[in-house]
Amino acid sequence: MILSIYYEKSVCFNNRELPEFYNLKVNTAVFWKKTDQVNDLKTWSCEVLKCQKTLNFSMKNQNLTDERTRKWVAFPIKNFIGPLLEKRKNLKILLKDEENEVFKGEINAQQKLKN
Repeated sequence: MILSIYYEKSVCFNNRELPEFYNLKVNTAVFWKKTDQVNDLKTWSCEVLKCQKTLNFSMKNQNLTDERTRKWVAFPIKNFIGPLLEKRKNLKILLKDEENEVFKGEINAQQKLKN
């Protein structure tokens, strides 16, 4: 999953969780040029389908060459993770409510499943 640090910092993590995010070990990093971005999925799929270039492996040089299109389309993470954030927010409200003392253990367990 690709995460925008700016989005995560402002929306997803609390002050205790953010340092944990920054301490993650990165195994793979990816870069997309802004100039290769297209506006929608239809345009992206057309670009991919019309591209005749391939991924090639040279046995002689033991070299992998990827000549496929680099076009990409942005997918707003808010649409993907937004419902989870809303549920988490509601669970935290319940956790703070003293009337729900009985449910605190269950609420904490549900939040830990998401981490």
